Amino acid sequence: MTKVMTFVHASLLVLLLLLSLTLADPNKGDTEFDWSSWWSYDGISGPGFWGIINRRWRLCSDGRRQSPVDLATSSIVFDHTLPHLVLASHKVDGTLTNTGFGLRWSVESGQVWQVSGGPLHYTHTLTHAVLRWSNSARTNTHTLGSEHSIQGQMFPAEIQLYLYNSDLYSNFTHALDKPNGILGVGVLLK
Repeated sequence: MTKVMTFVHASLLVLLLLLSLTLADPNKGDTEFDWSSWWSYDGISGPGFWGIINRRWRLCSDGRRQSPVDLATSSIVFDHTLPHLVLASHKVDGTLTNTGFGLRWSVESGQVWQVSGGPLHYTHTLTHAVLRWSNSARTNTHTLGSEHSIQGQMFPAEIQLYLYNSDLYSNFTHALDKPNGILGVGVLLK
């Protein structure tokens, strides 16, 4: 039954994509579909389908070491030779925005908060953080809020910090598609 449902979901996804292409106005040229309003964390637009939904997200299906990550505790090795992380100790102001998928906090322009050391070879500057949590009324559970997991266990919420390599790049946008450009840190909340 599960294989049949997966096939049905995939078929519906393909049908929706074909329909959206058919309804596109040829007089407008190449119009970009707004994927940000369509993807989700479950169902036929969830992580299992991200690499199929949008060809730009193909790495989600084909790649290794990308999000979402399920940490296997048996493969974690402590490296006692790593130096300590150096975290900025001052506060920075920001703006909080409801994205429809969670809350996004963005650092105010002109303010800088950085991290370096540890396993990092460069200094990274924080640009924004995203808070995701479960919608217990929709999921009927309090354990599905995180994008990432440990040993298959999801958590009620997750904060994701996004930083760019400020030693090599001038801002987040410039670093986004470059080697060693972006650092993402997920903090699982219980």
